[in-house]
Amino acid sequence: MKILLKVTGVGALALLALVFVFRSDASANDGPTCAPTTGFIPQFCINVPVGTSVRRETTVPLSTVLTVRADVRVESGIPAPEVVRLATSVDGAIARIEQVFDRPFTVKPRILVFATRASFARATQDLFGYSPETAANVAASYGGVFDAQTLTIAVSWQSTPGANLSSLLAHELTHLATREIVGQSATLPAWFEEGLAAKIQAGATGIDADAQLAARSLLANAPHTLDTVTTLAEWHKVYAKLGVGLYAVSAEVVNAIETQIGHGAIFAMLAEVGSGARFEDAYRARAGEGLDEFIAHFTRDLALTPTAQVSTAFDVNGNLGWTLGAFAANSDVRVTITGKSYDLAFTVRTDGTGMYRGTFGSTAPLGTYTLTAESAKVRATATIDTASR
Repeated sequence: MKILLKVTGVGALALLALVFVFRSDASANDGPTCAPTTGFIPQFCINVPVGTSVRRETTVPLSTVLTVRADVRVESGIPAPEVVRLATSVDGAIARIEQVFDRPFTVKPRILVFATRASFARATQDLFGYSPETAANVAASYGGVFDAQTLTIAVSWQSTPGANLSSLLAHELTHLATREIVGQSATLPAWFEEGLAAKIQAGATGIDADAQLAARSLLANAPHTLDTVTTLAEWHKVYAKLGVGLYAVSAEVVNAIETQIGHGAIFAMLAEVGSGARFEDAYRARAGEGLDEFIAHFTRDLALTPTAQVSTAFDVNGNLGWTLGAFAANSDVRVTITGKSYDLAFTVRTDGTGMYRGTFGSTAPLGTYTLTAESAKVRATATIDTASR
C-alpha cells in the first residue's frame, strides 16, 4: 500500500538558465552499450522504445509525493529534505518547459524516483521491459531515463547530484513535451529530437562555448555525420563512435535551424508532424529548402571557418585557456603568440575532430597578445589579454 507524503514549503522556482553540468540523464535502450563518459559534456544515450504503451507498475515500493504539477512517487530511503527539494525541482522544471513550449502538459508528467542504482535497475525492467543487461547499464550510467512508450520518467536519486536535478528533469521533460505534440510513434530525425532537448536544457545562456566549438569542429571534419543519424538505431551506432559530442553537434544544428526559421516555427513544425505531416516537408515549407540542403551548406560553411577561442577565466595557475577548432583532423598547425617584446612559436597537432587546447599567461608579462594559428590552407587569430590577472 502506497504511503501518502504531504510535502510542505514547496514554492515555485525561478526559471533556470541551465548548462551541460549534470550527470547522464537521457534515455537508455536495448541496443549496444553506450560509449563511456568522456569529452566536454556528460554522457547521454538514446532510447529505442521497447515493450507496450500500457503503463506498468514496479515491484519497488513507492510513496506518493504531493506536488502541484506532476505525479511523483519516490522510494523510501531518500531523506525527507531531499524529497522536499525534489518536489520543488519538479514543479520548477515543469513550469520552465511549459513556458518554453507555450503549452501545458496534457497530463501530469509521471516521474518515479528510486533511492539506489539497484532499485533503479529493477524498476526499468518492470516498467519499460528493459533486459537485465540494459537495466544494469542504465543504472551504472544514467541519472534518469525517459520511456516514450509509457511517457514515464525514471530518476536514480543516488546517481543524481542535488544541484543537477533541475537540469536532468528539464532534459527528460523536453522529450515528454515533444512526444505529447508529435505522438509516441511519430518519426523525427533522431539528431533533431535529441538536439532540441539539449538546446532547451541549456536555457538562455545557450550551449557551453567549449561544447559549441567542439561541435562545430566535429561537423567541419565530418560533414555527413547527421546524415547517418536520422533514426534512433543509427544515432546509437554513431554515438558509440563519437560519444557525447554528438549531442552538442545536434544542439548546434537545431540552434541554427531556429535562427533561420524562428523560435515559434520549431514548435509549429512539431504540431504539423503531430497532425500527420513529414518533418522534412514541414521544414521545407518554412525554410524554402530541403533539410538535407540546409545541413549541407551549414556544415560546408563550418569547414571554411577555423576558429581560435580564448577563455575568459584564469585557471589556478594564472593561465588563460585557448582552443583551436575546425582545423583539419590530425593535422599540424603552426601557432605563434606575439606581444610587446614577446615572440613565441611552436607547432601543435589537432585531434580527431580538428581541435587543440592549450594555455598561456602564467610565465609571460601581463599584457595583450595575439595568437595566430595557421595550417597549410587556413588561418585563425585570437587576442589573449592577461592584464586583468
